[in-house]
Amino acid sequence: MFDLVPLMFSPKMHDLLLMSFTNEDVKAALFQMNPYKSLRIDGTEVGFYQKFWHEIEIEVCHAVLDFLKVMTKRLHSVLGSIIFEEQSTFIPGPLIIDNAMIGFECLNLIKRHKKGKKGFLALKVDMAKAY
Repeated sequence: MFDLVPLMFSPKMHDLLLMSFTNEDVKAALFQMNPYKSLRIDGTEVGFYQKFWHEIEIEVCHAVLDFLKVMTKRLHSVLGSIIFEEQSTFIPGPLIIDNAMIGFECLNLIKRHKKGKKGFLALKVDMAKAY
């Protein structure tokens, strides 16, 4: 039966997700930033790191990569309690409240539609209990 279900991730996508961060990733992220924005608490601009990259590359990469390792471990330990088993997809952009608003609009339309032989049907389904 699983052969009939298309894979969401290709093997190449899977490998990309499991790749470790590299110094090149850190450099690419740093140089994508505007050099005169994102001041640090001490007032240092991103441009400082870009200008002196050849001198501070090793220290900055070491600090960033260590931070990413720590964050990865922490996220791994809590993701199971954040993501419910019933959650099968993530839709970027719309908020959960948007679905409630659409539901209220549909029910309002059903309440206002009183003429004619054709009617509307509303069905409430609790997806958490459905699975």
